[in-house]
Amino acid sequence: MPTIKDIARETGFSFKTVSRALNGEKGVSEKSATIIKKKAGDLGYVANSLAGSLKSGKTGLIGILTGPLGLGIKSKKLYAIQRELEDLGKKSLLSCSDLNPSSLSDSLPAFFSLVDAVIVLQPPDDPGLFTLLNQFNKPILLVDGFSDGMPSLTIDRERGVLEALSRLHNNYDRFIYLNSLPDRFYDGRYKGFRQFTSALDSTKESFIKKARGVTYEDGRLEGHLLDDSLFQGKRTLILCTNDQMAMGLMKGLYERGISVPEQAGVIGFDGDDYGPFLYKSLATVKQPVEELGVMAGEILENLLRGTAKRMVYSLTTRFVPGESV
Repeated sequence: MPTIKDIARETGFSFKTVSRALNGEKGVSEKSATIIKKKAGDLGYVANSLAGSLKSGKTGLIGILTGPLGLGIKSKKLYAIQRELEDLGKKSLLSCSDLNPSSLSDSLPAFFSLVDAVIVLQPPDDPGLFTLLNQFNKPILLVDGFSDGMPSLTIDRERGVLEALSRLHNNYDRFIYLNSLPDRFYDGRYKGFRQFTSALDSTKESFIKKARGVTYEDGRLEGHLLDDSLFQGKRTLILCTNDQMAMGLMKGLYERGISVPEQAGVIGFDGDDYGPFLYKSLATVKQPVEELGVMAGEILENLLRGTAKRMVYSLTTRFVPGESV
């Protein structure tokens, strides 16, 4: 493989001049740079990016830390972030783990040494993790997560839930949140439901039911287990933790002969690609996946340049109507 020395020998320029021309540095005339770059192309020269990164202290890599992905909304967020980084001319280095501080403490130093900055996608609310991350002197951005004193891009789940329930308020007499999240994890879906139901008058009912899980089959099982009385007399609206569960719930209700939305309305959460193609298109609260990727890239660029103007940025969810309500 040809080297800078080979190009210098072939063109008659010094090693330093050839190096400057190939790296786009000042001090080389346009005519000389053109000759050097042409000869480099003729010889098949490929820049040694590793050597350049050692010299500059920059690798051009952005680290992404996240938990297990699966096939859900988190994978879409990851893809949106990676695509935006690619548009910005950066490559990403992905690490998937349980984000447990004790298991990360040995591997993170090596990970941080390879990257210019780190994005942490959907970090758990674990002070130990944030303390560990703050030990490294590189820009860190929490995406769909928050910690005091750390740059954070959050998603307002509460607003979309409030919008959905408020718009459907007059059509239903009973409101249920089918919650599959851990008891300690009261996120915007829970808060939005609580805020909405706290203002209901005495003629309307509401409660939160603990679900068995977040999958399609979990939702289908819940569709079979919900008490018959919930679908008699009063119209019931059921908010689910995610779209997969909501689609399963609709299947379970269908198998029982309970009509959606005449007897029971169903709302999902996330904005799954398959929701619009059900036998009744799924109403949902959509997460801003594409906007998240773009904004994460913009914030990261500002962090790398040292021009970030604030610590916390926020995107909101929105209600997307469907035939299921």
